[in-house]
Amino acid sequence: ESTKRELKQAKADAKDAHTKTMTLSEALAAERQEHEETVSQLHSDVDAKEQAVEDALSRAKSERSSSSAAFTSTPIFYHVEVRTGDVSGASTDAKVFLQLHGDSGQTARIPLAKSKGHKDKFETGKTDEFEFEANDVGEIQQVTIGHDGSGTMLTTATWYLDTVVVKVPSLGTQYVAEADRWLSKNKGDGKTEVTLDVTAAAIAVADAYVCTTTTGSVSGATLDDATVYIMLYGEDGKSEALRLHNDDSPKHNYDKKGKVDTFRLEAEPLGEIYKLRVWHDGKGMFGASWLCQEIEIHDLKTDTRYVFEVAEMVKKKEIDVPLKRTILPDGTTKASEEGLRTYEVDVHTSNRKDAGTDGDVYITVYGDHGDSGRQKMAKAKNHKINKFEKNSHDLFDVSCVDIGNPVRVVVELKPSGFGSDWHLDSVSVDPGEGAEAVVFQCDNWFSKKIGYRKELLPEGTTNEEFEATASAATQYHLEVVTGDIKHAGTDSHVYCILYGEKGDTGKVPLKKSQNKDKFKRGATDNFTISAADIGAPIKLTIGHDNSREKMGLLTDPSWYLDHVVVDVPSLGTSVTFPNPDGWLDKKRGKGTLEVTLLPGAGGEHDAVNEYAAKKKWEVVVFTSDVKNAGTDADVTVDVSFRDGEGTTQVEHLNFADQTTDDMFERGSEDRFSFDIADMGEPFKLQVSQNKKGLWSDWRCDRIVLIDTKDKLRYEFEVDAWLKDKSPYAEATVSAKKGLDEKKQTKVVERAVKADEVTEKTYRVFVKTGSDKYAGTDSNITLTLTGKNGVARPAKLAKSLTNKNKFEKGKTDEFVLGPMSSLGDITGIKLKSDFARGMKIGLIGDGHEWQVESVNVIDEVTGTEYLFDCKNMWLSKKYGAEKEIKKKR
Repeated sequence: ESTKRELKQAKADAKDAHTKTMTLSEALAAERQEHEETVSQLHSDVDAKEQAVEDALSRAKSERSSSSAAFTSTPIFYHVEVRTGDVSGASTDAKVFLQLHGDSGQTARIPLAKSKGHKDKFETGKTDEFEFEANDVGEIQQVTIGHDGSGTMLTTATWYLDTVVVKVPSLGTQYVAEADRWLSKNKGDGKTEVTLDVTAAAIAVADAYVCTTTTGSVSGATLDDATVYIMLYGEDGKSEALRLHNDDSPKHNYDKKGKVDTFRLEAEPLGEIYKLRVWHDGKGMFGASWLCQEIEIHDLKTDTRYVFEVAEMVKKKEIDVPLKRTILPDGTTKASEEGLRTYEVDVHTSNRKDAGTDGDVYITVYGDHGDSGRQKMAKAKNHKINKFEKNSHDLFDVSCVDIGNPVRVVVELKPSGFGSDWHLDSVSVDPGEGAEAVVFQCDNWFSKKIGYRKELLPEGTTNEEFEATASAATQYHLEVVTGDIKHAGTDSHVYCILYGEKGDTGKVPLKKSQNKDKFKRGATDNFTISAADIGAPIKLTIGHDNSREKMGLLTDPSWYLDHVVVDVPSLGTSVTFPNPDGWLDKKRGKGTLEVTLLPGAGGEHDAVNEYAAKKKWEVVVFTSDVKNAGTDADVTVDVSFRDGEGTTQVEHLNFADQTTDDMFERGSEDRFSFDIADMGEPFKLQVSQNKKGLWSDWRCDRIVLIDTKDKLRYEFEVDAWLKDKSPYAEATVSAKKGLDEKKQTKVVERAVKADEVTEKTYRVFVKTGSDKYAGTDSNITLTLTGKNGVARPAKLAKSLTNKNKFEKGKTDEFVLGPMSSLGDITGIKLKSDFARGMKIGLIGDGHEWQVESVNVIDEVTGTEYLFDCKNMWLSKKYGAEKEIKKKR
C-alpha cells in the first residue's frame, strides 16, 4: 500500500511538471517570435541606411567627377610607410594587406609585398615603404591593415604594429594612423586585423609623371645591373635625381634590344619641361653603357608629353638632352627650339711651387637658366698630356642645354697618386655667341686639410678697392643634431644639398665642425656653407656614404639624425628640418642612407624663425711684406661700432673657421666674410693672435672692412708686430671711402675725431675682500669697456702699493696704458687663471679670490669710475670670470 501511494504521488508530480514545462515552452516560443520580428525590423533598418549611404556616395562621386573629371580619370599613386613596433617579438613573416577607406570609396585589400628599403619586411623597429596605384578614394578617413596569420614553427604570425602613414604627394596630403597594438591570435585582443582612424596633414605637393624609355636595337645597347637616373628641368625649377626602377622588375629594366620600359615618377611642380639629364651608376659586371634611343615624359596633371631624342650611349657621365617636341593634350605636336650650347672653360693653375696636380678635376657651371651638370675635365683642347701643370691654362669644351649667363662655378678635385694637391688661380667661362667671358677667381689650394671642393663666384665690381670675392657669397649656418639614443653616432662622411627659392648649393660635404669628432651621440655639430644666394631654405637633402673605417678600426656607419637647423643671417631667417624617421642606415629605419627633409618644428625650434637681417661684411687682412711677418697663430678682431645716437657695441670676429694654411703669410691679402647685425659704423678695432703654432709672431700691415650693402670701405692702419709678450694691436679708422655715381672711389671721411685717437693712461685700484681665505696668488686679468670700445685684456702684474698683491683686506694700485681712449668707462671684466702660487696645499686652496671693489681713474680727465663688486668670489665653484656693467 505504501509503495502504491508513492507511485501515485510520483505520477501526480510528473503530471504537474509536464504542465509547467508546456507553459514555459509556450512562453519561450512567444518570446522567440517577438525577438525574430525585432531582428527582422533591425535588418530592414540597416538595409535602408546602407542604401542611403550608397546613394550619398554615388551623388558625391558624381559631383566630384563632374568637377574634376580629368583628374579622377587617372589612378592615384599612394606612398605607404608601415612601422613595426620596437618591442620583443614584434616582427612577422605573415602576409600583410592594407585597405584605404575614403569619402569617395575604398580600395581593394592590397598586399604589401615588396618593401623598398628592406629585403625582410616587418622586422622589429623598422619602417617599410610601399608604393602602389589605386582608385581615388577621396579624403582618406580610415585604414584597415592586417595579416593572414601564416607562419611556421620557425617563423611567427604575431605582429606588433606601431604606425601607418599614407602619403599622397599629388594632392599634398599625408594621413597618419596610430596603432600601437598587437595583431595576433595569441596576444592582445586576438584579432589579426584592425581598422584605424587617421589624422591628416599637409605635405609638399608633387606632380605625377610617367617616364617611357626606349632602348636602341643594336648590339651592345643594353645594361646589366646598373641603375639609371634622370633629372627634369622645367620653367619653375628642377627635380631631384629620379631613379628609374620598377619594384616588380628591379633588375634588367634595359636588358633587351629595342625594349620599351615605363616608370612612374613624382617630382615637385616644374612647369613646362625643357630638358632632362640622364646617367647611370655604372654598376654591374657587364654592360657599362646603355644605348638610349628616346625618353618620353608624360605629365599626368596637364596630360602633356615631352619627347627627348637621346640616340647615344648613356654612361656614368651626365648627359644633357634638349627637348625635341611637345605633344599637347589635343594631340597637337609642337617642335622645340632648345638645343645644346658649348661653353669654353679656361682652367688656370697658379704660378707657385707644387701648384700642379695629377688628380681628376670636375667642374659644374651654373647659369641664370640652369646648370651644366658635373663634368670631368678630361681632354684639354690645348694639352694632350700633362694637364693642370704649374702656371698653365687648360681649355675644355662643356656642352649642355643653354644655361644662360654663367653666375657661379663649382670646382672639385678627386686626388690621385702622389702630389695630388692643387693650387687653382682662376676659372674663366666663355659663353661664346659674342658674350664676354666671366672670370671666377680662386687663388687657393685644394688639399685634404683645406678641402677638395670650392664654389667660385665672379670677381666682383670693376673697382679694385671694392672687389669682394667672399662678400658675394651667402653664409648658411647648419646646426646638425644627432639623436641621443644607443649607437646614434656615425664616423661616415656626411653630405648635404640645400635647396632654396632661387636654386640649390649642390652636394656639399660637411667636414669642419667645432667638434673634433663629428656626429656623436647627442651632439650638435655646426657647419658653415658659403654659396651663391639661393634664397630662403625650403628643402634639405642629407645623407652619408656608409663608410666604416676610422683609424684602421671597423666602426658602425649607422646614424640617427634628429634634426637640422639652417640659419641665414643675411636674410634674418632660421629654418628647422626635423627628421621624423631618425635612422639613416641600411638595416634600421627605412633602410636608406639619404633623406630629403622639409621644414617643421624640431627640438626646441619652430619651423621658421624670423629676426632682423644682418649685413654682409668683407674683412680684408693685409700682412706686412717684411721678413718673418707671417704667422701660424689664429687671428681674431674685435670691431667697435657706433650708431647715429652714439651707442657703441663690439663684434668679435674669429677667422679660424675660414682660415686655410696659406693665409697670413708675408705680403698676403686674405679675405673673410661675416654677417654682422647693423650696429652703425666701425670706428675702432683691436686685432690679436692666440700665440699658437711654431711661428706665432705676426706683423699686421692694415685691415679693411667693406660694407657690401652700402658700398662703403673702412681702412684701419695697424702697422704693428703682434708677438708673444704683446699679442694685441689697436687701430682707429684712417679713411672711409665710398663710390661716386661713376663707381669711382671717393673719400667720404679721412679720419676719426682727435678725441677718439687720443692715448690715455688709467689708474686702477683693486680692493680684496676681508672674508676668510679672500686673498689669492692667481693671475688676474682686467678688461675695460667704454663707450668707444673695449680695451685689450690687461694682466694686473705689478702692484704699486703691495709686494704681495691681492691679500685679504688690502688695496692694490695698477697703471694701465697708454691705450686709445675708451671714452666713459661702462664696464669691467675680471678673470682668474686659478694658478695657486705659494698657497698650494694650504687651506682655502689658494686659487679662489674675493673682490670688494674696483676704482678706475682716467688720468687725463680725472674722472673716477667706481665699481662695487659686492664681495664677489672668483673660484671654481662660482666661476673664473665676472663682468660688472653698472657703476655706482
